[in-house]
Amino acid sequence: MRRLGRFSPARPAVIATAVLVSGCSSSAAMVETPVMGVDLSYVNEVEDCGGGYVDDTGQTDPFLILADRGANLVRARLWNDPDWTEYSTLDDVIRTFERAEKAGMATLLDFHYSDEWADPGRQTPPAAWADLGGTEATAAALGEYTKTVLTILDEAGVLPDMVQIGNEINGGLVKPAVGLDWDHDAPLLIAGIGAVRAIAADTGHEISVMLHVAQPENGLAWFAEAEAAGLDDFDVIGLSYYPQWSRFSVAELGSAVQRLGAGYEKQVLVVETGYPWTTESAGDTADNVLDQGLSQYSMTPEGQRAFMVDLNSSIVANGGMGTVYWEPAWLSTGCRTRWGQGSHWENATLFDLGGALHDGAGYLGGSYSTLEAPDSIGVTSEDSRGDARPAADLIRVSAVMDDEAILVSASLSGDVRQSSGAITLALDTSQGGGDGGRRPFDYAEATRPELLLETSFHNEPGLGYVSPTLSEWREAAWTERTFTGSVMVEDSENGESAVIWLLPRSMVGESSGPIQLTVLTVGRGRAGGLEDTFGGDDEATTGVAAVLSIGEEQ
Repeated sequence: MRRLGRFSPARPAVIATAVLVSGCSSSAAMVETPVMGVDLSYVNEVEDCGGGYVDDTGQTDPFLILADRGANLVRARLWNDPDWTEYSTLDDVIRTFERAEKAGMATLLDFHYSDEWADPGRQTPPAAWADLGGTEATAAALGEYTKTVLTILDEAGVLPDMVQIGNEINGGLVKPAVGLDWDHDAPLLIAGIGAVRAIAADTGHEISVMLHVAQPENGLAWFAEAEAAGLDDFDVIGLSYYPQWSRFSVAELGSAVQRLGAGYEKQVLVVETGYPWTTESAGDTADNVLDQGLSQYSMTPEGQRAFMVDLNSSIVANGGMGTVYWEPAWLSTGCRTRWGQGSHWENATLFDLGGALHDGAGYLGGSYSTLEAPDSIGVTSEDSRGDARPAADLIRVSAVMDDEAILVSASLSGDVRQSSGAITLALDTSQGGGDGGRRPFDYAEATRPELLLETSFHNEPGLGYVSPTLSEWREAAWTERTFTGSVMVEDSENGESAVIWLLPRSMVGESSGPIQLTVLTVGRGRAGGLEDTFGGDDEATTGVAAVLSIGEEQ
């Protein structure tokens, strides 16, 4: 096995640049990847309020419980000077980081630069900075505060391995009303980054710097604007991803991770995520805010685990670092938040309502790895139609497969990002039988799934993204599955586009024989849709098809 950068079928130059998806700046700290992080900011408070934890071995320390399952990083938030709680203060962060390091985990400090919650809807300045009188003074205060905090953490022996400058800074930071203003926001971010760099240089402790935006669809445009504003001295792009508040699927998130990492040569970490494991609550008065699931994943411990496995698989396959699960241990107790008694998250933790670790935590021990290209080229199919080409049409298709991955490369005329319609891959493992007379491939028994992967393209502000939708033929109907591979698009100098798919071999089940692969451009300047292509009796087609087999002796 080797990296895709050396693979060169029909479009060698394009593929070589397209699939090197993860960038890493040289100053990034050596945080273990894939990151299986957990935000444990609430643990000290939960335990002080009478809550407790346990696993099936009798272990009661939640840091050790989660580390034993595979967690390798702890995130903790910091408020400047909250007058409404004794937690998420500097002393509380030291307590959290001491426990994390004792459990053998790396640490990530989340500066909110506020006395309360900072998020896309509010970035309230700390009371101590309210009357500083301008951006220059605020930037100086933010830089000095950052240095002071990190110096104290160093003196306590818990200097973090990663620091994020602000929390969900979609609309900027440290301002009474949110809304990006780069003349204000860039100097503050530069001051915070500079403070971290100075402490790292003084102590010799490598510290990665992260900038954090909520939801991947916002990150694509935000980081483009940040680059234009001169912000490039950071190491990690941090994203929040909660399906309840995002329009991106897990597969689209993977595309965003790939585009951001390759586009800016940064590491990408989903630094907040979560999924409900139950529809019940602990009976407290704090309403649960994460109360919606996805059709593919039940709101059960098993569904939560499946979601997190697919999410991490998609992120890592696209060159990302991994995830940080937000507040997996925020149990309900008799203590209060600002909005009610108990927890707003006990239905989305990795512990049940009584504090026992449940099966959802099993994802922490999963195996996640970046897909690599097979060693040799498979077969190539040339499409020679020259009449009435749609806006983007197939020119060549190459495919290759080994025990780990399937690589498909399609060359198309025109700019695929500017075209309507989609490109569809159909994979058939049955080698005959079924009702293949109606479709360009046959149906197989349940152990050999038949698959459609439809890929559409979105040329939005920023880098744009790819939308892959995977469907499996199951019980005489198409059923959507989560796609955990990678899709990339590159342009060449001769007016062609290349689309490259890297698919996990496991996606096609246990088939040992050749796989029939059909590549179609659908709906590009012609009437009809996918059902006409695959299901019509009049042999009509909405696009050009290339059919080839992979896994055969050549």
